[in-house]
Amino acid sequence: MIPHKKEAVKLLFCGADETRKLRNAIIVLTFPPASVIDAWREDYEYMLLHMIYDTDAPSFEKLIDVISHLQSTIKALPYKPE
Repeated sequence: MIPHKKEAVKLLFCGADETRKLRNAIIVLTFPPASVIDAWREDYEYMLLHMIYDTDAPSFEKLIDVISHLQSTIKALPYKPE
């Protein structure tokens, strides 16, 4: 498994009842550092060629835009630390 995916999977499967961890996981995943964004783009292009069969699949840039919007929405939610 590609290292950045391994970390993402670890974060996403933290447990549905642990909302703070899940919220933080989503925020962590939305903006990868510049050092890995090209790897993410290449990985997505590979998936488009070999794994995603939807002819209308969104571009990588569109996915980043949607994730950015999701992050903004999540950050706007009221949050009470435990």
